[in-house]
Amino acid sequence: MKIRYLVTGICIAIITILVLYKSDKGEEISPSVFKGSYSNYSANDFIKLITYSQNQDGGYPRLNEFDTKYDLYYLFHLILIQKQLGLELNHNEIANLYQYLRIGFLNNEYTRIYEYYYFAMIFESNIIVDSEVKDKLIDCISALRMSNGFYSYDSDEIKSFNDDESQYYLSTSMAMEAYKVLRYSAVDPNLNKWLEEKMKHLDKLDIKNSGHLLLLIKLSDLIEVNYDKKILEEKTDKLIYDLENGLTEESLVFLDPIIELAYKNNKIKELTFVYDFIVNLQDNQNGWFKNDSESNVNVLPTYIALKYFNYLNLEIPNMLSLNKKLNEYKIGDIPFYYQKGSSDLLSTYYVKKIIKETNSNELNDNTDYSQNVDFSRMPVVNKFFYFGQVNESVLEKHKELLLNLTIKDLDTSIEQNNFADLYYTLLNLESLRYEINGDDIEEIEKKIIENIDLKLNDNSHSYDLNDLIKSYYKSAIIDNLGLDIDISSDIDLLVEVIEMKNPLYTDLIDMNYELEVYLDIYELLRKLNITFNNSMLIQKITEATTFYGVIKSGTGKFAYISYKVTYVSLVNNLL
Repeated sequence: MKIRYLVTGICIAIITILVLYKSDKGEEISPSVFKGSYSNYSANDFIKLITYSQNQDGGYPRLNEFDTKYDLYYLFHLILIQKQLGLELNHNEIANLYQYLRIGFLNNEYTRIYEYYYFAMIFESNIIVDSEVKDKLIDCISALRMSNGFYSYDSDEIKSFNDDESQYYLSTSMAMEAYKVLRYSAVDPNLNKWLEEKMKHLDKLDIKNSGHLLLLIKLSDLIEVNYDKKILEEKTDKLIYDLENGLTEESLVFLDPIIELAYKNNKIKELTFVYDFIVNLQDNQNGWFKNDSESNVNVLPTYIALKYFNYLNLEIPNMLSLNKKLNEYKIGDIPFYYQKGSSDLLSTYYVKKIIKETNSNELNDNTDYSQNVDFSRMPVVNKFFYFGQVNESVLEKHKELLLNLTIKDLDTSIEQNNFADLYYTLLNLESLRYEINGDDIEEIEKKIIENIDLKLNDNSHSYDLNDLIKSYYKSAIIDNLGLDIDISSDIDLLVEVIEMKNPLYTDLIDMNYELEVYLDIYELLRKLNITFNNSMLIQKITEATTFYGVIKSGTGKFAYISYKVTYVSLVNNLL
């Protein structure tokens, strides 16, 4: 049995046999304010995130790594787009955004020069950047400086320096501009000397790569290296001439440095001939722009197009659609980038439970996404989610087919010793109000006893995740059927893992969804009235709580937002 499949199985909620505790006093939980590190943020943003993520089919997608933190590239360009539309963030919006980005920065979530650059530029005109962040940001950028004065994109690139200096024009320009915003002077004699020599021969520079030319000009302006403005005008004229006389436009990213050079040299009106090319790259439905005819809409080409229109004082086409699209990237008053995926049963199942738990009138639960799902070839686990969210009339309508399929699942899981599928099949049969016969129960008991050889000993570190999975599902099945089998060694292993005393917990972190596993174990142990220390679990949940109150699947680098972890933490007062 493959470990990925097994661990996926344990990440599914225990609903039918486990009691979901609301609170010690039994009252309903109101998510008006979340606890922990994000106590300053109300559930309003939490509700808006869930509302925003709903697809047109009524279902909800799993949120991926994109959504656990701001992607600074998209955030930076979204803010630039807002500025082009005259919709700059107000002081409170900037302050809230800064507090969140500050946490990520101080936790070393950003490691590359462009991330440092975007971070600095987002707060360019504000004085809210505190000294701790400013000092660390300067240190991080300075650490990427190479011996020749150029700046690398990240720390790994320093070790593999390339003699082609043009590869470092952009990274070095970003470093210098970030320094300027931070009001920090970083004069490097080697860089100055090289750039002065380069700009003395500006007339000999090849203009085929207009991006390189623009970066050299920008870098010269930043560190105050002189160059011949007349020669720059002549080169700009040549770029515009070549573009108008046979040189294809290619893309908006290709056009951008020419647009910038034309604007800098008061020649932007000479670029009116590219208007039609740019307008034809706009999506008429949402107002955003593609980079070229083959690509999808994106923030960078949208920003370039808007900048072009504003430079020429032209009316921006499809403004209403464009603003509507921009609002889709906002949760509350803060820009947010999220590209919706396809709806899935697991996410939709838990969102519906969150909706029920929070009694929120803002969340739309009118569309039954699960009714549109083809269940004839569903894996066992997906059947569990399907049964858990469809209404009684739908189950009754398809009961005969579903029951036949689920009984077949029972036979297969018993035959293959697949405890994960067996467990969820038992839950599915309960949903269909089917009572399994004594022969099947005896066969299940026999299979479990044959696999009851797991015993804790001094070499517990040698056990792998397969052992953990077996221990969990054996214990859950025994509890579900009320079998009289000694599972103390399995329970001991589960307790060791949830208290993070067993080395297996480090393997779970590497899989990026350890919290989903922990919370399955948590609920099972509570159902069995097993005493254990959950302080480490609460600490992990706090670490994984995001700005919006939803919680990630774990603390690994690629953990994703998990509606399951959010829901189980909410109903058990673990937030």
